[in-house]
Amino acid sequence: MNLRKILLFTITFLILAFIGQYIYIEKYFLNSIEYEHTKKNITLIRRTNISTTSPLFFQKIDQNTKYLLMQLPAKWSGSCGGLANQLWRLAVLYSIGKSLNRAPGILNSSTWTCDKLNAPNEVPNTFPNLYSSIPLMKPDLLNSTMDDLFKDNCCKYQNVTDIYGKIEEKYLIIYPPPQSPIYLQNNKEQIKQLFQFSKNINIQIVTYINQLFQNDITSHKFCVHTRLGDFGTTKWPMHKRTDKNFTEAAIKFVITYLKVENHKILNYSIVLLGEDKSFL
Repeated sequence: MNLRKILLFTITFLILAFIGQYIYIEKYFLNSIEYEHTKKNITLIRRTNISTTSPLFFQKIDQNTKYLLMQLPAKWSGSCGGLANQLWRLAVLYSIGKSLNRAPGILNSSTWTCDKLNAPNEVPNTFPNLYSSIPLMKPDLLNSTMDDLFKDNCCKYQNVTDIYGKIEEKYLIIYPPPQSPIYLQNNKEQIKQLFQFSKNINIQIVTYINQLFQNDITSHKFCVHTRLGDFGTTKWPMHKRTDKNFTEAAIKFVITYLKVENHKILNYSIVLLGEDKSFL
């Protein structure tokens, strides 16, 4: 798979994920009898609403369960990137764990300080399914294997079934896995459930959607995220910033996808997201 196909797959996956979440939000709005009562308090996100159970597609946990745990390299000094990087890694961690028949988790060690980067309880309040599904764990090191395959490579795809498939120890501990979309290809629906927003977030988004699209309630919406910022600079030369030609080509690609026989979506609206207003 060449780079262009990988990039097209990635942007398509993200856009489809947004579409799926938008449909869920609309359904929630139409069915929610609590909306009118709570919309005045939509800024309040309470920990009491956090789910304490994993999604139904997760394997049952028992004494025979094996785990795939992620640890951070000590040289990172607790810095693990922004929220998007963390979510990428957790999605891939779940996907790799599924392919190895291992439950995902995080090694609870002194290097894991990612919670300091974000607002208090940001992940549990935003993605309760994810939070309840990937626990912090302190494993029995006598029944563990530690591997550094991913220590120095953030993005290269590795066939983990061939590499890790025969490991017998209960706990397999790895460094943050590559942010490769290839790992997600067969897990789209499960990933969407993992990253399903909390009820409070849905209420906020429904309110915003109705303000943004108050004169457009019939078209199909899809979102295009752009980023320039510090990407492509001397600090982060390996990160490609949003390119006008590629973005326009990707939008045309998705529009064509929406029009095909299985979808037949001809009435659509495009939402451009980004902080670089001059580019937009």
